[in-house]
Amino acid sequence: MNTQTIEGSQELPLITFNSLTSLLREEQKTKVLLKLPEKFYQGYQNFISEKQEDVIKYTKNNESTKSLKEQKIIVGSMHKVQELLNLRLIKISSIAVKNAVFEDENFSIENLIEDEKEYYFNILKVIEKTTKLIK
Repeated sequence: MNTQTIEGSQELPLITFNSLTSLLREEQKTKVLLKLPEKFYQGYQNFISEKQEDVIKYTKNNESTKSLKEQKIIVGSMHKVQELLNLRLIKISSIAVKNAVFEDENFSIENLIEDEKEYYFNILKVIEKTTKLIK
């Protein structure tokens, strides 16, 4: 995935509707987590913001066809990223449970991005807390 530099040399992945479609398709094909760019969600937010600015620009210029097209891209992208997030959360939850239950095995969390690691470790804490209650 390409990157773009935004505000003070901050590297964000370049997100497009097509890249979201490809990522979702690939994530659906595999049981393991794909490696996403570390700032994937920030890149997605940047993409949506740019599309929203385009909608405003086209609306002001009375270009309703272009505005409608951009709105459809926004809505479609939001659905794709939500589906991608749901799929990843399911996989992360499964990895956390497996790592908690099968203590001698270690299921890899290397493809978690920072935004997802907090979720993973919170699940582990809940499992540990619950397990202590029954021991």
